[in-house]
Amino acid sequence: MAVFFQSFARHFSLYNLMAALGLCAALVFALRRLMADDFNGRALHRITAAAAVAFFAGAAASNAFNWLIYPELATLPLLTRIRAAGMTFYPGMICAVSLFALLLRLLSQPVRRVFFLTVPAFPLFHGIARIGCLFAGCCYGRELTVGTFSFRFPYPVLESAFLFALVLFLIRRRPARPLLVYCTAYPLFRFFAESLRGDDRGALLPGISLSVSQQISLAILAGVLVYISIPHIKVHLHCHRKGR
Repeated sequence: MAVFFQSFARHFSLYNLMAALGLCAALVFALRRLMADDFNGRALHRITAAAAVAFFAGAAASNAFNWLIYPELATLPLLTRIRAAGMTFYPGMICAVSLFALLLRLLSQPVRRVFFLTVPAFPLFHGIARIGCLFAGCCYGRELTVGTFSFRFPYPVLESAFLFALVLFLIRRRPARPLLVYCTAYPLFRFFAESLRGDDRGALLPGISLSVSQQISLAILAGVLVYISIPHIKVHLHCHRKGR
């Protein structure tokens, strides 16, 4: 039995198991919200298929991104490279969300309504999967010393708590654009909490004293600001043309 458990743990880490648990919980949660909104069976099947394709594409992008910031991975065989690279959240999120929206449109599903109902499942999956980081020892937290006692800050616990609180906020407050809230709240949290993470992920842009995650957080926040500003820019241009 011990040999079997060791073999199982070696091939199926607790990190992967928690990610799978998070995916199942998020899928059930999202489907229940869709069914409560009277989506029929055919629509649910299409949305589920789109979500599955988007998730696996996001997971692949999340893994492959590390090949860019860790050049030494290129020397490894493909399967070993995939196992060694691990995951970087942001590339996976951007790929999965973009592809999910595209597939919903191609499948003639109401993109805005589906996102309104399913976005709270995103931080639910994220929060459960992050607990797996605690078990795996990655995203381990900066080493701190209090007197003679040294310990690593439990960063995954902090991030999971934030994400679960965000789930509750999205459910109870029901903002009109929950994806915008998620894409604002999480990068802000990640940018400032990164100092407690102490996890070097290589370099994205050289010569900048910010981590890879902080740089991507700023890029996403800049994108959110541009998105929010577009309607105001259009109104300004329209008024300017009328003034002429």
